[in-house]
Amino acid sequence: MGYGLRRIRRKEGLRNFELKDFLKEAEEIYKSAFQALANRDKILLQGLVTESAFYKLWPDVERGTLRWEHVRFNEPSVVVSVRVTDMPPKSGNDIAQIAVRMHTTQKMALYDKDGHLLLGSEDEPREVLEYVVFENHISSADGKWRFHGQVVPQWAKSKQSLHNHPTLVAKSKEKGNFPDKLLRLQIDAQSSTKKKQKEAGDKMTG
Repeated sequence: MGYGLRRIRRKEGLRNFELKDFLKEAEEIYKSAFQALANRDKILLQGLVTESAFYKLWPDVERGTLRWEHVRFNEPSVVVSVRVTDMPPKSGNDIAQIAVRMHTTQKMALYDKDGHLLLGSEDEPREVLEYVVFENHISSADGKWRFHGQVVPQWAKSKQSLHNHPTLVAKSKEKGNFPDKLLRLQIDAQSSTKKKQKEAGDKMTG
């Protein structure tokens, strides 16, 4: 975790980065992202989640209806992992991921396009324990922390949990411990690399 923090603090604008401040921001991002999803606010959601997360989450409200309400945090959120990866390797194009253990109480229900309840309940609060991954393209001047995905431990899952839904969460084989591998840096890193390659190509042909 220390090495990841040092790499983050090397970046312009992040030299005073502190986890305690990040945790407050992460909790707000989490709540705002799921509220935007429930409200079908596509523009707001795209500003709060990574590209890969958006394409996993949006189909649930595009094909149906999500009702979601944050009730409370049951205990303080805790950072369990800080990682920085350059994509592609040795390129200096650093992307940071921070995993946060969150224990919340929520009301959530997912309906299909005909209004039939698929998961959860609008009236019954449920405890949700999960590891939430936030990502920041720290090499970009416009980089900001965004929701990237969730990892729910097998032992914490319930049959009526919205977070069991295959499009909402990556499966974890661990029991009680944070998985060794975070959600992979896929679409976001690839998109950034392709964008840089395109810009370089445009300059050469311009």
